[in-house]
Amino acid sequence: MALFYLMSDVHMPIDSRYVQSYHLYIQNFGDRSFDLLVQSASPDRMLLLGLQRMYAAGMPASTYTAHSIFTGYQPFHLQIATNIRNKNSLGIMLEFLQGDTVVARVTHEHSELNKLD
Repeated sequence: MALFYLMSDVHMPIDSRYVQSYHLYIQNFGDRSFDLLVQSASPDRMLLLGLQRMYAAGMPASTYTAHSIFTGYQPFHLQIATNIRNKNSLGIMLEFLQGDTVVARVTHEHSELNKLD
Protein backbone atom coordinates (compact mmCIF):
# COMPACT_ATOMS: atom_id res chain seq x y z
CA MET A 1 0.00 0.00 0.00
CA ALA A 2 1.25 3.49 -0.84
CA LEU A 3 0.17 6.41 1.33
CA PHE A 4 0.71 10.11 0.77
CA TYR A 5 0.06 12.79 3.37
CA LEU A 6 0.10 16.58 3.29
CA MET A 7 -0.70 18.98 6.12
CA SER A 8 -1.25 22.73 5.91
CA ASP A 9 -1.36 24.92 9.00
CA VAL A 10 -0.16 28.30 10.24
CA HIS A 11 3.64 28.72 10.03
CA MET A 12 4.11 25.39 8.21
CA PRO A 13 5.84 25.17 4.81
CA ILE A 14 2.37 25.19 3.23
CA ASP A 15 0.83 27.94 5.33
CA SER A 16 -2.96 27.66 5.45
CA ARG A 17 -3.31 31.44 5.86
CA TYR A 18 -2.45 31.76 2.14
CA VAL A 19 -4.55 28.88 0.75
CA GLN A 20 -8.16 29.72 -0.04
CA SER A 21 -8.69 26.56 -2.13
CA TYR A 22 -6.77 23.96 -4.10
CA HIS A 23 -6.98 21.73 -7.15
CA LEU A 24 -5.83 18.11 -6.98
CA TYR A 25 -4.57 16.10 -9.97
CA ILE A 26 -3.57 12.43 -9.75
CA GLN A 27 -2.35 10.26 -12.62
CA ASN A 28 -1.49 6.58 -12.95
CA PHE A 29 1.82 6.30 -14.84
CA GLY A 30 1.99 2.51 -14.45
CA ASP A 31 0.69 -0.42 -16.45
CA ARG A 32 -1.50 -1.81 -13.62
CA SER A 33 -4.85 -0.61 -12.34
CA PHE A 34 -5.37 0.15 -8.66
CA ASP A 35 -7.84 1.68 -6.23
CA LEU A 36 -7.42 5.23 -4.96
CA LEU A 37 -8.86 6.70 -1.76
CA VAL A 38 -8.61 10.48 -1.30
CA GLN A 39 -9.62 12.25 1.88
CA SER A 40 -9.16 15.90 2.84
CA ALA A 41 -10.50 17.60 5.93
CA SER A 42 -10.19 20.71 8.03
CA PRO A 43 -10.70 20.63 11.81
CA ASP A 44 -14.44 21.27 11.49
CA ARG A 45 -15.50 19.62 8.22
CA MET A 46 -14.76 17.13 5.47
CA LEU A 47 -13.45 18.86 2.35
CA LEU A 48 -13.15 15.91 -0.03
CA LEU A 49 -13.78 12.18 0.11
CA GLY A 50 -13.43 10.00 -2.97
CA LEU A 51 -12.83 6.39 -3.95
CA GLN A 52 -11.98 5.59 -7.56
CA ARG A 53 -10.47 2.86 -9.69
CA MET A 54 -7.38 4.17 -11.48
CA TYR A 55 -6.81 2.33 -14.75
CA ALA A 56 -3.44 1.84 -16.44
CA ALA A 57 -1.70 4.79 -18.07
CA GLY A 58 -3.25 5.83 -21.36
CA MET A 59 -6.61 4.27 -20.54
CA PRO A 60 -9.77 6.23 -19.78
CA ALA A 61 -10.04 6.86 -16.01
CA SER A 62 -6.27 6.80 -15.51
CA THR A 63 -6.53 10.28 -13.98
CA TYR A 64 -8.36 11.78 -11.02
CA THR A 65 -9.06 15.50 -10.66
CA ALA A 66 -10.81 17.53 -7.99
CA HIS A 67 -11.14 21.28 -8.53
CA SER A 68 -11.80 24.16 -6.18
CA ILE A 69 -11.59 22.34 -2.86
CA PHE A 70 -12.39 25.27 -0.58
CA THR A 71 -10.26 25.54 2.56
CA GLY A 72 -11.19 29.11 3.48
CA TYR A 73 -7.65 29.84 4.72
CA GLN A 74 -8.13 27.24 7.50
CA PRO A 75 -5.71 24.41 8.41
CA PHE A 76 -6.35 21.19 6.50
CA HIS A 77 -4.81 17.85 5.64
CA LEU A 78 -4.88 15.61 2.59
CA GLN A 79 -4.44 11.83 2.65
CA ILE A 80 -4.12 9.65 -0.44
CA ALA A 81 -4.08 5.86 -0.13
CA THR A 82 -3.67 3.24 -2.84
CA ASN A 83 -3.53 -0.53 -2.93
CA ILE A 84 -0.28 -0.61 -4.93
CA ARG A 85 3.26 -0.89 -3.63
CA ASN A 86 5.00 0.97 -6.45
CA LYS A 87 4.71 4.60 -5.39
CA ASN A 88 6.57 5.70 -8.52
CA SER A 89 3.66 4.81 -10.81
CA LEU A 90 1.56 7.56 -9.22
CA GLY A 91 1.84 11.26 -10.07
CA ILE A 92 0.28 13.86 -7.78
CA MET A 93 0.07 17.62 -8.26
CA LEU A 94 -1.65 20.21 -6.09
CA GLU A 95 -2.29 23.81 -7.09
CA PHE A 96 -2.93 26.16 -4.18
CA LEU A 97 -5.04 29.22 -4.93
CA GLN A 98 -6.02 32.62 -3.59
CA GLY A 99 -9.15 33.48 -5.53
CA ASP A 100 -8.36 32.50 -9.13
CA THR A 101 -4.60 32.97 -8.75
CA VAL A 102 -2.31 29.96 -8.36
CA VAL A 103 0.12 30.84 -5.56
CA ALA A 104 1.99 27.51 -5.38
CA ARG A 105 2.27 24.09 -7.00
CA VAL A 106 3.37 20.95 -5.19
CA THR A 107 4.04 17.54 -6.74
CA HIS A 108 4.53 14.07 -5.31
CA GLU A 109 8.27 14.78 -5.43
CA HIS A 110 7.96 17.69 -2.98
CA SER A 111 9.33 16.93 0.48
CA GLU A 112 6.13 18.09 2.19
CA LEU A 113 4.05 15.45 0.38
CA ASN A 114 5.29 12.54 2.45
CA LYS A 115 5.34 9.04 1.05
CA LEU A 116 4.58 6.45 3.69
CA ASP A 117 4.80 2.67 3.39
